[in-house]
Amino acid sequence: MKAYNDVTACYTHYGGLIFHTALHYLQNREDAEDVMQETFIRYINRLLPFHEADHEKAWLLRVAINLCKDHCRSAARRNLPLEDFADQLHCTFNEDELFIAEELAKLPPEDRAVLYLYYFRQMTAPEIAKAFRQKESTVKSRLRRAREKLKNNILSEKEDAYGTDRAEKEGPAQCRGSVYPDS
Repeated sequence: MKAYNDVTACYTHYGGLIFHTALHYLQNREDAEDVMQETFIRYINRLLPFHEADHEKAWLLRVAINLCKDHCRSAARRNLPLEDFADQLHCTFNEDELFIAEELAKLPPEDRAVLYLYYFRQMTAPEIAKAFRQKESTVKSRLRRAREKLKNNILSEKEDAYGTDRAEKEGPAQCRGSVYPDS
C-alpha cells in the first residue's frame, strides 16, 4: 500500500489528465469519474514502485484507457447528446467548436483519445505510444488516419449542407458551417 503523500501527489499531478482522457473517451462525466476512481484504487494497490515519472504517467493512462474500453464493452454503456457532454465539461462551445466537437464525437474512441492526448494535452507521439503500449510509428499512423477521418467527416457534412460544388471549391480550411459569405 502506498503512503498517503505519494497518492495525494500523484492524484494532484495526474488526476486532471486521467479524468479528461476518460471523459473524452466515454463522453460521460459520471463514467469518467468512476474510471478515474478505479485507476487510482489500482494505483494505491500496486505493490511495485515506479522508477520514473514517465513510467508512472504511462501506467496510469494505460489503466484508465483499458478501464474505458471495458466500460464501452459493458451493457450499461449509453450515449449522450453532445450538449449533455458540454454541460458535463461545464463549458460552452461556440458554433465552430460545437461543429468540430460533434465531428470528433463521431470518430472511434481510440482515434478520439489519440487526438485528445496529442492536441489538447500536448503529449508527443512517443509519450502516447508508451501509454498505449504501441510503436511510435503506429501512433503516428493512427494520428494521420484520425485526422483524415475527421477531415472527411467535416467535408462530408459541408457537402451535405452546402452542396458538392461549393465544398470542392472551398476545401477543408473553411468547413465550419456558418463562415461562408453570402454569394
